[in-house]
Amino acid sequence: MSAVAALRRKRLRKTKAQLVDELEQLEQGRGQGQFLEAVAALQEGFALYDKDDRLVLFNEEYRRLHPKMDDILKPGMLFEDLVRTNIDRGLNADAIGHEEKHIRERMERHRNPKGPIIRTLTNGTSFIIKESRTPDGGVVVTETDITERSRAREASERLSQTIENVPVGIALFDGDDRLVFFNSRYGELMTVIAELLEPGTPFEDIVRAIVSRAPVKDARGREEEYIQERIERHRNPAGPIDLRRDDKWLQANEIRMLDGSIFVIITDITEQKQAEEALGESEERLRGAIDSMLEGFALFDADDRVIALNDQYRRVNPAAQEIMERGGTYEDILRANVKRGVLVEAIGREEEFIRERLELHRNPSGPIIRRMTDGHWYMLQEVKTPGGGTALSFIDITELKTAENALQESEERLRGAIDSMQEGFVLFDAEDRLVMVNDVYRQINPAAQEFLERGLSYEDLMRANVESGRIVE
Repeated sequence: MSAVAALRRKRLRKTKAQLVDELEQLEQGRGQGQFLEAVAALQEGFALYDKDDRLVLFNEEYRRLHPKMDDILKPGMLFEDLVRTNIDRGLNADAIGHEEKHIRERMERHRNPKGPIIRTLTNGTSFIIKESRTPDGGVVVTETDITERSRAREASERLSQTIENVPVGIALFDGDDRLVFFNSRYGELMTVIAELLEPGTPFEDIVRAIVSRAPVKDARGREEEYIQERIERHRNPAGPIDLRRDDKWLQANEIRMLDGSIFVIITDITEQKQAEEALGESEERLRGAIDSMLEGFALFDADDRVIALNDQYRRVNPAAQEIMERGGTYEDILRANVKRGVLVEAIGREEEFIRERLELHRNPSGPIIRRMTDGHWYMLQEVKTPGGGTALSFIDITELKTAENALQESEERLRGAIDSMQEGFVLFDAEDRLVMVNDVYRQINPAAQEFLERGLSYEDLMRANVESGRIVE
């Protein structure tokens, strides 16, 4: 082989070696490009730090999870600079109040990775940090945004705390009517079946245990029928249910959810029921007292609707009960009586009388004397109540009127007899005041009528006669 041929072969081998090296470099470059594309496409934040803890590369998500750091977040940045700048700029919520300690702990965890770290920023963002060492001594960092999960967890925790602390019992039964969860208050209200209160217990088992252990008054003598009714109402809610036991009253509100589960709210309404019963008893006593009154009595609300009557009022006003039951007013009762023709003053002037009477009713100013066509007389009294209503009472004064009329007739007869006397006659009361004279006396003493009208005494009369010269003694 000539020297020229050997040189050519040597050059050819060198060219092939260069070609292989160039091909290897090309493959490495292609692989690096694919790696960078993969890193950029990651949903997690990604960063690579070299053995000197300087930033080599990172993706856009890593940049987003470190806001306001664009001026330093560049290849060559020391990891510690990132930590300190985050704290200096008030971005790391977890470091507030113990900054240097936080930096030391964070650098230690970074140099010796041993588990995930949860970090919260002051803007509300939360993420999980995972770190691992590379074979050449560098550190790979991945950061996963868990803000929404954290918020959902916090919301769930707040909801759980709220449910636990509300003053009512709360429970949830699934689509198969089995207990899923309940709060402490529900457990307190269901202590009689405490051992059954665990997830998976059928609602029917709970009802049956309650009926057998804590007698439900509505179930006595018809236990199975009550159980079936209660289960039906539970599965097909139609409003609140009052549950009466020997020692308490409970109210159940049940709501069927879209997924078929049933949300249950149990409220202890014992005090409310006791108050209602006490009020009912008080109303019964009041009603009994009103009905036992000798006077007629009616109560009207602020809209002038009749809300209470006693028997005496019903007797005098026969239409009043029906008017009260349909929510009628005092005017309805008045018009019914006028139509019956029982009010003497209304005959022949019905509408005028109604207007006058309603004005007095709305603005009470004293007793009203009313004469009925059956000969009875009544005295009415009306007063306004604090709530704007009106209380009306009346008494039968027929006997009093009869006595007054008899006295008046007697007085008229006596006056006629005295006036027919031939002698002069004068009568003085216990205080010596002039109360009666006859015509003969008036002729003898012309001033007597004036003195009578003025209510003067015998002494006044005598002095007047002396001064006038009628008495010369």
